[in-house]
Amino acid sequence: AVVSTQSGHYGRESLLSWWKDMIAEGKKFGYYVNESKSCLILKNKDQRDFAKGLFSDTKIKIKEDGQRHLGAVLGTEEFRNSYIKKMVDEWGSMLKKLCVFAKTQPHAAYTCFTHGVRHKFTYFMRTMDISHHMASLDSIITDQLIPSLFGCLVSPLERELISLPLKYGGLGIPILTELARKEYSTSILVTQSLVNDMKAQLRDWDEQESDTVVQGEASSDQLRKILQKRVEEYTQRQSDITKKLDEKTARIIEQICEPGSYNWLSCLPIKRYGFSMNKSEFRDSLRLRYGKDLDRLPPQCACGATFNVNHALNCHRGGYVIIRHNAVRDFLTEMLDKVCKDVEKEPKLQTLEGEEFSRASTLTGDEAHPDIRARGFYRAGQHAFFDVKVMNPNSESYLNISTKKVYERAEQQKKSAYNERILHVEHGSFVPLIFSVTGGMGNQARTFSKLLCDKISYKQKQSYNDVTNRYRCRLSFFN
Repeated sequence: AVVSTQSGHYGRESLLSWWKDMIAEGKKFGYYVNESKSCLILKNKDQRDFAKGLFSDTKIKIKEDGQRHLGAVLGTEEFRNSYIKKMVDEWGSMLKKLCVFAKTQPHAAYTCFTHGVRHKFTYFMRTMDISHHMASLDSIITDQLIPSLFGCLVSPLERELISLPLKYGGLGIPILTELARKEYSTSILVTQSLVNDMKAQLRDWDEQESDTVVQGEASSDQLRKILQKRVEEYTQRQSDITKKLDEKTARIIEQICEPGSYNWLSCLPIKRYGFSMNKSEFRDSLRLRYGKDLDRLPPQCACGATFNVNHALNCHRGGYVIIRHNAVRDFLTEMLDKVCKDVEKEPKLQTLEGEEFSRASTLTGDEAHPDIRARGFYRAGQHAFFDVKVMNPNSESYLNISTKKVYERAEQQKKSAYNERILHVEHGSFVPLIFSVTGGMGNQARTFSKLLCDKISYKQKQSYNDVTNRYRCRLSFFN
């Protein structure tokens, strides 16, 4: 291997000796110094003639201001600021092009930023203190990129919420000035032990091995504490923001933090999987996520009622509620078919012949049928019946109770209708699968989903996390 850069910190007298040792010792391990790509940075300009004489028979570059090093920069404050400004200007130009792209392809632009662009900044944030240079990029993101994604302006409070990770109700579009400050301070803390060793120029690593292991464990422990503190900060910020919101919006924020409700934002917009949205679909989805009004809504529904988002999610006119339900039912049937050999959609229950039930709410007619039957899902040979419901937890009738209670009530209603009949007549088990239009699910649906993904993972010899992520992504596009 040819190595083109080296790092050293020595006094003048030992510098040449170190350089010769580097060349001699490096060859033993296949390390060949490339002199033309090596650089000596002088902290004192008066040492220039001495340095030139010391390395007169080499091709080493001698600089007084600074040099780009491993993507970051070393040198005088003026040189560093000049380098950072040039770099930030390039980032700004890139962001402006992304803003133009976001006007026609907001879904692709959002994915491009969260999966690519924002991570271009991370290394520099950790190696240089660039927080005071990021304000211009924050302005582009807040004033141009985010409005292009939403199709409208956002308030300062909404901007603060959007900066949080997805699981805390945000969009993962950070405020770069704050992020740069945190990343740099974290990097300083985590690498402190290594910096101390480099300054001390420890050479005998065999003798220092035990100390190095201890220091490494201390750094790992410190990193865990930092990450835990960051989680606590996100939780606190989310709580502080929610307190400033109106009751309706705060309820929506609580719902979009449920597991599975934000997977449609974290996956790549791949067309063949049905994950790609056009600009209208994506912008409407973002606005619905944060309880914002939609454009061009008709004043009145075909059923005669006043039209709004809540009515659109509840009205049965036009068949959209049924389409939404059937999409989830068909997807779950497809998933169950991967692990069970006998799966049936809308199975007919056995005709009753005088059986009586303790609950008056139990369905007794011949037309009663759950959505799915799968043999052997819970126990070998036993039928497991499932009934799906996709509901709007923000309907007027639910606003006075918590979202958790809404799920529990819907599960109880389904059990009251089917459980006793299936248990005593079919000798099977019944599970209500309750999902919400915000992407969440009830406790029993969550337990069922975990078991289903575990079975698929085992049968197809795939990672459980990969199966779960794919399952949640597909499900999130149906709600």
